[in-house]
Amino acid sequence: MACTKTRVNKLDGLTEIPGVPGYYVDVNGFVYSTKRGRWGYKIAVRKLKAWTDDRGYSHVTLRPYGQKKRHSVSRLVAMAFHGDPPKNSVVAHLDGNPKNNKPSNLGYVSQCENIGHKWQHGTMIFGETSHLSTMSDETVIQIWKQICSGASCREIRHQFNVSTAYYYALKKGRIRKHITGINLQTL
Repeated sequence: MACTKTRVNKLDGLTEIPGVPGYYVDVNGFVYSTKRGRWGYKIAVRKLKAWTDDRGYSHVTLRPYGQKKRHSVSRLVAMAFHGDPPKNSVVAHLDGNPKNNKPSNLGYVSQCENIGHKWQHGTMIFGETSHLSTMSDETVIQIWKQICSGASCREIRHQFNVSTAYYYALKKGRIRKHITGINLQTL
């Protein structure tokens, strides 16, 4: 009886990323690259080391056509398992955990739906936690109390050194909605 060897393909269980030749993802949300040898044979499959940005999202640097480019791991996994993204859509982490890049946790949604998910999960960055914020929530609460008690734009501007645009944006509920409570029902 002859002994037959079964050949194991190193790419079993990996899904190719469309539009990015030589790169693959698995069901656990990891990204892999392949090196091709002479005559096009695949020599090695290598798991890429992802790095995390300050918001907790994983990224990898790929070189599919010789130029380095940063890619979001969640976007690559979603493209491989869910196809091309619909127009004006973003990839959402359905459980709110940006480290969980499994295909079952990712989905294409509109930006508005994604913001709604972030509010529900408590991962929305707003107020003084935003990198764009120059004013503490306590100061904004003081401004809001004075607006509610009838203080004029001029009084608020001079007392708190804010612009007219900031005053009206706060009064109309376009900013700091978590303090004013205006327009929160639309999220």
